[in-house]
Amino acid sequence: RTLGSNPLEHEEKFPWKQYEASSKQEVKSRIEARKTSMVSNSLSQGSQFTPEIEEAHRKAVEKGQKTYIDPETGYTVFTELAANERGYCCGRGCRHCTYGHWNVPDADKRKNRISQPTLLRAKRKQKSARASQAVCEITSLKVLFWSGGKDSYMTLLKLLQESGTNSSTNRIVLLTTFDPETGKIPEQDIEFRTATDQVKALGLDLDLMATPLPSSCANSVYVDVVNKALDALCKEYDVPKSSLNLVFGDLHLKDIRDWRAQMFSQYQCSFPIFDKSYSELCSLLFSSDYVDHIEISNVTVETDMLKVGMTFDERLYNTIKDQAPHIDPFGELGEFHTAVFFKQ
Repeated sequence: RTLGSNPLEHEEKFPWKQYEASSKQEVKSRIEARKTSMVSNSLSQGSQFTPEIEEAHRKAVEKGQKTYIDPETGYTVFTELAANERGYCCGRGCRHCTYGHWNVPDADKRKNRISQPTLLRAKRKQKSARASQAVCEITSLKVLFWSGGKDSYMTLLKLLQESGTNSSTNRIVLLTTFDPETGKIPEQDIEFRTATDQVKALGLDLDLMATPLPSSCANSVYVDVVNKALDALCKEYDVPKSSLNLVFGDLHLKDIRDWRAQMFSQYQCSFPIFDKSYSELCSLLFSSDYVDHIEISNVTVETDMLKVGMTFDERLYNTIKDQAPHIDPFGELGEFHTAVFFKQ
C-alpha cells in the first residue's frame, strides 16, 4: 500500500507490510522520526520531504517507475507517474499526488502543490471504451475563466441558462489561475482551495483546470501560461482548438474585453454578461438557489461602506448605488472583489 498524509493511519488500516521490522513500536518510532525531520509543507513553502526521499523519488521517475521504497520507513510509495496515469486524485492523500489532493475530504490536509496546469476532474477518469467514445463526441468545450467571485458565477449561470448542464457533447470546464507560492487567486485574494470547494459544492459535474501563475507577472507570461493550459485541455478531452470557446465574466470594460479577444484570437471568445443591465444581473445573482452567501474578499478603496468579510447582498448593492456614486456597485473598476459560498 502507499503512504498518504498520515502514515500511521495507513499502517493501522493495512496490516500487511512490505518491509521487515522487529516490532510495531519500532516501525512507529521510525515513522515519527521521519515526520519530525520533514520540513513543514504548504502551498507557500518548498518540499515537505527529506533529501533522501526526494532523491529516491527522482530516480524512480527517471526510470519510469510507478513506485519506490521509502528509504527511511520501507514503505512502498507511488510516484507522480502513477498519479498521472490514474488521471485523478484518489482522495487518500498520496505523497506525490499531482492534483493538489483535490479529493482529500479534509481541506487542511490538501498539502501538495500544483506546479503545472492540471485538470482536476469532478469524476474519476474513465478508461473504458464506452467512456473514451463519449469523450471523442465532445463538439463544444466552454472554458470559463473562474475567479471564485460573483462575476464569474453570474457568467456560469448565463451559460447554464443557454446550454443547460454538462453533457457528453457540450461541456463547461472552469479555468482558475493562482499564485503557486501563496496559494491565492489574484485580485480576489482568496485561497485556491476556496475555488475547489466551490466546484464541489455546486455539484454540476464541472472539471477545474488549475493553472499556477506567478503573481504580478507580465501580460505575455499570463498569455503563455494560459495557452499551455488550453493546450493541455485539448489533450485531456481529445478535442481540437477549434472546439474551444473561452468565456469571460467582464461586465462593461471594453478595453479589457478587446484585449482578451486579441490575445486569444485563435479561439472563439464569449462575454455572456457584458453590457447587461445591473438590474438584470442583480436578478440573476441574488435569486440564485445555489448561493449561501457572498463575501467581500478584497477592498481597494478607502471607505467605511466596504469591509473584508462583509456580506455582499442586494441591500449592500443598493446602499453602494445610492450613497457612493464614486464606487461601481458591482466593483467593476476594481474597488472591491468577492467570494461566493455555495450551499452544500
